[in-house]
Amino acid sequence: MKYALVLVNIKGLGVKTFSYLIPDEMRDIIQIGQAVLVPFGRQGLINAFIVGFSDYLPGDFKAKKINRILVYLC
Repeated sequence: MKYALVLVNIKGLGVKTFSYLIPDEMRDIIQIGQAVLVPFGRQGLINAFIVGFSDYLPGDFKAKKINRILVYLC
């Protein structure tokens, strides 16, 4: 898995999912349901939740990296 599908709730945009690159150091510990910090345009870093994984991106764009895992699950 190379990308994480994250769920965000942005005022004016609503609840949407976006793909983010999983940094190498997170690949073995990242899980569905975890809270993470991700960069989101002018909003800066925002809270998001991991809802899935993928090995490819739809379309032709460059994904930003997940900044940090906020909640570790057992």
